[in-house]
Amino acid sequence: MLVILTWLPLAAWTGEPDLRVLWQLLHARQISLLQQAIQDYRQRYPGWEPPPDLQREMQRLQRSRSERRFWRQWNQAVRQKDWHTLIRLARKHPARFNCRHPGLLQTLALAYAKTGRLSEAARHYRRLLHCHGIQPRTVLESALWELDSADFLTLLHQLQGIVPDATREHLAYQARRRQWLQLYRLKRFTELLEQTQKRHAEILAHRDLDLIRLLAWQARDGNDPTTAREWFEMGLALAPDDENLAFGLLLTAQDMDDEQTLLRIATRFADRSERVRRIAAAYLSSRAWFHYRRKEFSRARHLAQRALVWTENPDEVHYLLAWIDLESGRSARARKRFQQLTRRHPEDTRYAEGLLTTYLRSGETPPVPISSAAFARLSRRYHARKAYVRKQFLTAYRLDADGFPGLANIDSDFATAAGFYRFKSGTRGLDRLESRLLPLLTVSHSWGTQRLRLSLGYLQLTSGQIKTDNVSRLTGIPVYQERLRLDRPMHALEAAVINASYQREGGWNPWFEIGTTPINDLIGPRPTFRLQLSRHWQGTDWSWQVYSLPVRQTLLSYTGWKVLGKRWGRVLHSGVQGRALTHIAGRGYLYQQLQIGFLDGRRTKDNWQIHYSIAPSYSLPLPGFDYFSTGPYFDFQHYGNNQNHFRLGHGGYFSPQRYYAAGWQLNLRTAEERSFLMEGRLALGFQHFHEDSAPWFPIGCPHSRCEDGRYSGNTDTNFAPDLQLRAMGQIHPHLQLGAGFYARMTGDYREIGAGLFLRLFLEPRKAVFSSDLPRFLFAAIE
Repeated sequence: MLVILTWLPLAAWTGEPDLRVLWQLLHARQISLLQQAIQDYRQRYPGWEPPPDLQREMQRLQRSRSERRFWRQWNQAVRQKDWHTLIRLARKHPARFNCRHPGLLQTLALAYAKTGRLSEAARHYRRLLHCHGIQPRTVLESALWELDSADFLTLLHQLQGIVPDATREHLAYQARRRQWLQLYRLKRFTELLEQTQKRHAEILAHRDLDLIRLLAWQARDGNDPTTAREWFEMGLALAPDDENLAFGLLLTAQDMDDEQTLLRIATRFADRSERVRRIAAAYLSSRAWFHYRRKEFSRARHLAQRALVWTENPDEVHYLLAWIDLESGRSARARKRFQQLTRRHPEDTRYAEGLLTTYLRSGETPPVPISSAAFARLSRRYHARKAYVRKQFLTAYRLDADGFPGLANIDSDFATAAGFYRFKSGTRGLDRLESRLLPLLTVSHSWGTQRLRLSLGYLQLTSGQIKTDNVSRLTGIPVYQERLRLDRPMHALEAAVINASYQREGGWNPWFEIGTTPINDLIGPRPTFRLQLSRHWQGTDWSWQVYSLPVRQTLLSYTGWKVLGKRWGRVLHSGVQGRALTHIAGRGYLYQQLQIGFLDGRRTKDNWQIHYSIAPSYSLPLPGFDYFSTGPYFDFQHYGNNQNHFRLGHGGYFSPQRYYAAGWQLNLRTAEERSFLMEGRLALGFQHFHEDSAPWFPIGCPHSRCEDGRYSGNTDTNFAPDLQLRAMGQIHPHLQLGAGFYARMTGDYREIGAGLFLRLFLEPRKAVFSSDLPRFLFAAIE
């Protein structure tokens, strides 16, 4: 306004426009004031026009201002990615969008694409691509990273014929690749693998190693080893020295147990990659163990030797090779390996266990080298476990007391008080027998693996008073039969019983028992004994016994008797016996017994016997039982002559010439190391026997004259069940209470027995074991 006020008086004074003012407004870029001044001049001075140079300068300034406004608005919209504003500016200033400004065309095409108007975007891209010097690949690659992959692929399709095929294929692959990477970022791995599975050839053609590596690892992480192996193999085909791909293929081969592929990759890359060596060695070792367990020793050795080349811990592989050598019959080499390992690792139990096994397999006694404490400990523990399984509890406790806490004080001294009763049916005064052993006192002392027992008891035997009708069965002399009716033989006897036993546990397990027949004033006692050796050998529990024992069937056979001044009887059964319990297969077992004996007594005919038993069985794996086995049995006996009579020269015991028994049996024992233990046997079967005829006086007539005669033979078949039960419990740390019962029956014959005992320990015990069941429970009266 100040300028105008200055200008108006000058114009009035001169009578014409002052052009200086107009130029001052132009230079001050006051275009609006300049235009107003020119308009005022035109009104005041009709026909006047501003100079041409002034008009040109004013138009130039007006265009410059419009240009700056456009670019300011355009750049602001680009920065803000305001695609709609960009399109609106383009429509307002269409002349600006031409090949002189290819950047504007490219941005406008992108704006149409971003707003979903792909046809318009394609039209502008066509305009752009027709411009001189424009590279289609460069232009479209910039759009590739701005557009959605699906939109970009549609755009490429619309530009068919404009963009070269090679460029279009390359850009289409890049669009799909971008789409796959988006799926990866969104963790849509299953969809990613499904889409790329169909594009193997395309990916391989573009040698897209980074994508191949990503897909391979993702397939492996997604537990799809087959697909992972395909991608890893494809990547190694493009880059044979790529350690990352090789390591991935190695892991995949490990997942698929593909030994050939793993060996191929490990052989190529082990020298240059520590992690390849580590994985290959670990896998080959595990596969070697796998083949070892399947007894494929040749393959196991091959893999172990390959693992030995690459492993960082060769001793572990040598350990495996030692077991392979041992199982494949190379015992000397196996022992040498284990010895070396034991020397290097004296505290490692595994190596010591292997060395111990080499000695045990060869039947040698393993040494205990001072340099290997682990071997010494393991040797003791091994023998302790073996002793425990074989019921040698004193040995197990001595070797490894800490390993078997339930055996605490198994070697405690003790005293036992017991009583037993037995009844055997038969003819009164002859083969009937009732026995009472009460009391029976036993003391026991243990040291180391040895135990000594001493027993003393009071025995009462009764057969009942012989009936008059049966007197003739004692003599064939009429004149003496009348005397027998008046002076019948003794039908009851009281006697002392003494018995001592010794046992030592070990590889050979000796057990020795010595005693006497009942001590009374009728017939002097004879010593009795049993010497038994037991051993486990070749998968069989063997037992051999030499014995001389009383025949406890009748008074005549057990103690002898006196009739009409004649004393005879008191038969001893002496002989040898062998037993074997063999593990057949799985849970199958076979028990066999063979016994050959000689029977002799005072003024009785000598006799001999052979006895054979066989019983296959199957042990059922029932919880809470040490064994629970069942199966058939067969029993055979033969005696040289029939002594089952009571006249002078006969022994008064069952002695058939043919005896067969067969049936089904059940044997059981509850678990060791409990507060209660029970064992029993139930046999259900039949027996058949035949007794030959026998002379009345097999060793001759004892008197001046006798009637000559013979007993007739006897054959019979009967059902013969047999039941035996023994049980005991720990009622106090110092006390055990036990009992037993047995019953047998066949035809009109019955036999039952029962016993009860109480045991006092000097040291507190924790549990009951089968060795606590006394051997004499029924043996003292049966």
